[in-house]
Amino acid sequence: MNKIFSVFLLVVLVASITIFINGCEQITPTGSSTGSLKLQVTDKPDELNITEAFVTVSNIQVHKALANESENATTEESWFTVINETKTFDLVAIQGQKMDLGTETLGVGRYTQVRLQVIDAKIKINGTEYNLTVPSEKIKLIKGFNIEENKTTTLTLDFNLNESVIKAGEKYNFKPTIKIIQE
Repeated sequence: MNKIFSVFLLVVLVASITIFINGCEQITPTGSSTGSLKLQVTDKPDELNITEAFVTVSNIQVHKALANESENATTEESWFTVINETKTFDLVAIQGQKMDLGTETLGVGRYTQVRLQVIDAKIKINGTEYNLTVPSEKIKLIKGFNIEENKTTTLTLDFNLNESVIKAGEKYNFKPTIKIIQE
């Protein structure tokens, strides 16, 4: 009887360890399977004779749709940081090209928005530099995309410099017009 009980305990122990190990393999930082999101930035050629257009962002986040949220509803815990460092890019220099902003591993699922924090913007026209007034430091782009398991989703933030820079007397305002292109 004692030998049968010992074998039974050994079988239960091995089964428990196997279930535990298999369960641990499924756990990820986000609590589900993961894929990657790659962010890029580009701009089409400008018509304003702008020779430089520097934009500095300090934070880019994406919003993951939760099961109980509508497509446009958000909660702070459903925002995930993709870029958390200052990145400066010249929209004139990247016209017709793509510049990588960064890649981040995210949980598999549906994402509905991209949020950028613009901390500085300036342009140069005919050799004169102008600081752009940015009415809202946070730019929210509503565009759905999916992160699939073990795949990389690439989003390109396509700025339209012609529509983003608005002359107001002797000053210029920066109201970014950005289209998200998914590759």
